[in-house]
Amino acid sequence: MATMAYITTNDSIQLHYTRKGSGTKTLVLVHGWQVSSAVWNLVADELSRKYQLIIVDLRGAGASNAAPGPYTVEQHSEDLFNLVQSLELKNFVLVGHSMGGAIAQRFAADHCELLVGLIVIASVPASGLELPADFQAFFRSAAGNRSQTEALWKVFIANPLAAETFTMLLDSSMTVKPEACLESFDSWRQLNFADEVKRIMTPTLVIAPEADNPMTPDFLREKIVALIPNSRLRVIEKTSHYAQLEQPQELGKLITHFVDELCSL
Repeated sequence: MATMAYITTNDSIQLHYTRKGSGTKTLVLVHGWQVSSAVWNLVADELSRKYQLIIVDLRGAGASNAAPGPYTVEQHSEDLFNLVQSLELKNFVLVGHSMGGAIAQRFAADHCELLVGLIVIASVPASGLELPADFQAFFRSAAGNRSQTEALWKVFIANPLAAETFTMLLDSSMTVKPEACLESFDSWRQLNFADEVKRIMTPTLVIAPEADNPMTPDFLREKIVALIPNSRLRVIEKTSHYAQLEQPQELGKLITHFVDELCSL
């Protein structure tokens, strides 16, 4: 059974989260750019059978979309800190996808003592991501535009999703304020804290969907695994950017194996 609630951040905005499942281990799930926490629904069904999940809607997205900016990776990380402090969480596993992976790395670099594990999936690296001008324009065109968002997501999905799953993805995208879409896009493109992630000592799992581009396994190995000392790479085959929608069971198995291994240490 899931419960939904809000916490108030240090700048007095309402941040929405969902609590689902139970267990002695807690996982905090952070979604990526131009979507809401709904993208975790399928894999959350798997994970909540064994763990307590805290699933956040970043400011400007989902049920937190009334919140004003700034909509930057740094602000999202600070919001996440407010959330875990409010819920008195510690020794949890932080899981981030795409931009959420960059937020998770920022959080881990600043608050490593709160974490027992870190998982990043198809993650934007701490050094940001260079994109050609035409591709930047394609991303920007998604702000508040359902048809352009649909075209964009089709580029990032290798295996056709069930119609209801793809509709859920689009619906979640349309909860994101256009200004949040645009500002956060510029934020994660221009990140520059690669030297700081070298101090992350938390056991870290980097998950690379085989068919993702530009976050290929080789790219993530060079930009993330090579920097975080206690990290390892795992590849999900025949999957692109949205592994949690394309192969939720396989992703769930990777996460579960890593978390259970942490528990045995």
